[in-house]
Amino acid sequence: MVEQPKSGMGSHTEARYRDRTFLGRVSVGTRTTIFFLIGIAVFISGTFALLFADKQINEANLNLNKSVELASHISSIERDVWRIRAESEELSKLLANSKFAFSVAGKAASKEHVTLANTLGLRLDELYQKTNAEIISKQVSTLREAVALYMEQYKKSTKVKADPIPDMTGLEAVVRQAIRNISKKLNKVNILSLNETMAEIRAVTTEFIESGASRDLATIENAEKEFIRLLSAVPISTEDKEAFKSDILKYQSAMSAYAKYRLVHDNTRDRLDEIVSYMVPSIDAITSFSANNLAQAQFQEQKVRKKYRKLIAGGIAGALTFILLIGIIIQNSISSPIITAARAARNLYSGKLDFKVRGLGNTDETGDIARALVSIKERLSDANKLQKNMKIAKTEAERGRAASAEAEWLRKDLESMKAEADK
Repeated sequence: MVEQPKSGMGSHTEARYRDRTFLGRVSVGTRTTIFFLIGIAVFISGTFALLFADKQINEANLNLNKSVELASHISSIERDVWRIRAESEELSKLLANSKFAFSVAGKAASKEHVTLANTLGLRLDELYQKTNAEIISKQVSTLREAVALYMEQYKKSTKVKADPIPDMTGLEAVVRQAIRNISKKLNKVNILSLNETMAEIRAVTTEFIESGASRDLATIENAEKEFIRLLSAVPISTEDKEAFKSDILKYQSAMSAYAKYRLVHDNTRDRLDEIVSYMVPSIDAITSFSANNLAQAQFQEQKVRKKYRKLIAGGIAGALTFILLIGIIIQNSISSPIITAARAARNLYSGKLDFKVRGLGNTDETGDIARALVSIKERLSDANKLQKNMKIAKTEAERGRAASAEAEWLRKDLESMKAEADK
């Protein structure tokens, strides 16, 4: 009868001791250490993340600074090109006057203009070597060649001023006379296609004599080739064809002699303007690239800064939230069994034994407290049972003493009655 309850109670006690709370197998000190280690790991991870973000932002800033420097460099090149163009037009007019050309002011102005062109060339060389200007290397090379050609032409123009000017009137007369000779012969053969081609040659030649523009020479050359092609195809005598070919050769020779001196002596300013105009498409392409590159660098820098600003803010908030959650979990794993133990201790103090204790199966400090409280509870329960049994025994003993006293009175009464009976 006595052994069975003990066996059942032991089985129940064993089941209770398997009850564990969260992290019940880890000591409080270890949990605290884990929390600090997690905090340090989050801090280190955040530090590396901040360093990476700072690196990306610095790279974007560096790229932006390079773009700003490139834009400033290209702006100075553009300014020098337009300054050369303005000075070339004005200076060529002044240098046309031999007195100004050989004066101190003229030589100083010419030297300053040459220095400006040389500076432009050096800036173009520096731009060509920049790694972030590889896309426009072709335009830079074109500009550099144009500057070199401009300097060569400008030096020739300053030397030509000192040379005697040839008789352009005589050369012009030879050209016009060659055209008239061909026109007279064409009137005799009366071939419409040849007449139209020669009319075009005469018109373009007149235009070249008036303007001195080199582009007219290409038109004249094409018209000459067309005239010779038609001459081979038209139905005229071989003698006339040979005569026309001879006249065309004389015209070409006279035109070449005239154009040579006209382009060198009388058209120096136009040639310089043509070279500067040749620079315009390249400088436009370079400035357009500079503006686009700067705008893209600014956009990229703002994008990177905005991106990492959000990531940094979100990362800090996430890290703090993570650490807070870990702290709450670890704190709850410690405080919950302790709160239960404190409640049990208050019940013990007030004499109440109908309570439960959590974490009896924990191997940490909270488990020690829980098991100690259960042990105290069981001992108090046993003490209460013993006290109750002692009260029952005391009551029964008191009842036995009363019965003995009553029997003694009865015995005395019987003896008294016997004595009286004997009497």
